[in-house]
Amino acid sequence: MTTSDRPSAYTVDPTASRPATDAAHRAALIAMRERLGMISVEIENHPDLPPEVSSTIVGLLPTPRRRFLRRRQVSTHLSTDLWPQDDTEFEAAVSLAPYSEFMLGIAHESGVPFDANNSGATNRFLLTTEEVSIARSHLMAQGIDPSVLVQSPDNGPSS
Repeated sequence: MTTSDRPSAYTVDPTASRPATDAAHRAALIAMRERLGMISVEIENHPDLPPEVSSTIVGLLPTPRRRFLRRRQVSTHLSTDLWPQDDTEFEAAVSLAPYSEFMLGIAHESGVPFDANNSGATNRFLLTTEEVSIARSHLMAQGIDPSVLVQSPDNGPSS
């Protein structure tokens, strides 16, 4: 890997709106999909989540737990690994990304290029130049200012 191909650390501008922050998480994950071997996620289902996110969480639960939850309104905790090569699982990861307690995107060659915690409050994305371009294009297509994705002040070693 040449120096110009090495990923750099990016984050979301701390002054960005919640919709822009959500879109930036999703755009970064979409941009690095090919590089990821696994996505680990932990999320708590609660009433403040958008309905589509709650549905995604319930859909990822084992069938007996889903049946139980249809009869009761209870909080649900999900901790699972998703496979980015599977379109359904990747769509679930993209839906959950901004709301997870933690989400780690683990690269094929090792390292953690996607790291988001505390429902999007803290994040770090190790993006190549091409991935930054993809993420910013995705943001623009969503009507979001691409400048919400900013180089991290801690642009330490890329893994």
